[in-house]
Amino acid sequence: MPLVALGAFLVPAYNLELLGGRVHTDLGFALAWGAFPVVTAYVAQAETLRAEAVLAACWATLLSLAQRRLSTEVRRVRRGDDISADERRAAEAPEAALKLLAAATVAIAAALVALRL
Repeated sequence: MPLVALGAFLVPAYNLELLGGRVHTDLGFALAWGAFPVVTAYVAQAETLRAEAVLAACWATLLSLAQRRLSTEVRRVRRGDDISADERRAAEAPEAALKLLAAATVAIAAALVALRL
């Protein structure tokens, strides 16, 4: 039940930038959209919190931070009408890295499923 209450708080606090935007930060994003879902899913299945869930939450936090850092500039370039060709080229590497992070996440998920079979 505490995780449900925390989730009910995190979604509006992050999206509506409540509390003066203190949750709407890179770390807030990583914890709310990276670590929190991992911990919640683990606890829902195992009915406890163990070291492997905490380590997975750390992984999700770091992955989310990397995604956030890469995507900030890429989003700016995608949305801009007056972006130079040099800026578009400069965004190609971070965009490729974002795609690789997404693929790596699918790969680790598949590995974890295979581990359970």
